[in-house]
Amino acid sequence: SRYNEARLESLINEIKTTTFEAWYELEFREDLSPVIDSMWMNVVYPKGEMRDQAHHSKYSMYGIYYLQADENCGDLVLHHPLDGMTRNLPYQPKPNLDRYKIKPKTGELIVFPSSFVFNTKENKSESNRITLEFGITYKLKI
Repeated sequence: SRYNEARLESLINEIKTTTFEAWYELEFREDLSPVIDSMWMNVVYPKGEMRDQAHHSKYSMYGIYYLQADENCGDLVLHHPLDGMTRNLPYQPKPNLDRYKIKPKTGELIVFPSSFVFNTKENKSESNRITLEFGITYKLKI
């Protein structure tokens, strides 16, 4: 329907705007412009499902838009890019490499560098957690 097309177009515009803002905030190359390479939906079922660690290194940035995210649907956990490289060292490197936990909310858009490995905690809610996820590559500005 036209209503749904307008909502989707609005969401795509929000994703593009947020992606451009993140691109420049992260100080990525100014002669390159971010492009949505691919987009897909993901459903995490209630009462115990979680998402194992993922890493989408073929992209420059990665994004998640929460279409449905009820209370206790499972935090998003971003792992510092060096976390995997240092976890088996016989000493604790300094500074301590934190993990960033984000409590998702319906309508929230999160964009982050694809160098971060991420996972989700267990969905303890009564509802599906539904996301629209996308990978960002780039093109040369002309």
